[in-house]
Parts: sequence; structure tokens; C-alpha cells
Amino acid sequence: MFFYGLSFALSGVAVVGTWSCARRRGNLKPSISDAQARAIEHRYLVGPSLYAVSAIIGLIAPIVALVLYAFLVVFFWYPGRALGSSPDQDREPPASYEKDQTTPETPDRKDDTPA
Repeated sequence: MFFYGLSFALSGVAVVGTWSCARRRGNLKPSISDAQARAIEHRYLVGPSLYAVSAIIGLIAPIVALVLYAFLVVFFWYPGRALGSSPDQDREPPASYEKDQTTPETPDRKDDTPA
């Protein structure tokens, strides 16, 4: 139980670090406001914290740790209110969002196989 929780705690730290870095550098979709990004980051912080606590508890009371792990699965299963939308609501990017990244066209390839 300890190593399970420890591995998920360390993975969660990596996820939170990646999200924080992307948020600070402005690498998120323009449709996600800064307040929404911070709310998502705070939600992500729950994972590593509770996994670390559960791992330590798992050394003493494995059943309690198992219940906490199950709680975390359910907690992250539902998206919460971080993005401010209901599951049945379709999200479209705002009208101001345009893809200015074009995919490079591939040059015509000639068949190099000998005849």
C-alpha cells in the first residue's frame, strides 16, 4: 500500500508541476481563463497530498489507505466545477480564437523505387 500511494503521489507532483508551468507560461488554451486554470491547479494538488498521506497511513492501517485511494478515484472521476460547465454542455472556443498554426504542406513525393 505504501509504494502504491508513493508512486501516485510522485506522479501527481509531476502533473501539478507541468500544469503550473504551462499556466505561468501561457501555454493553455485561450478559452481557459486564469481563474479556471488556478482552480484546476488547486484541484490537482489534492491528489499528491492525499496519496502521500494515504501511503503513510497504509503502513499502519492498509484498509483505511485503500478507502482513501478509492475516494481519490471517485474525486478525480468527476470533473468538478473547475471549468464551469456541465457535462452535457458542448464547449466551443470563443470566436476570437483562430488557429494561426498551419500544418506544413508535404511536398510531392516521387516514387524512388526502381522500375
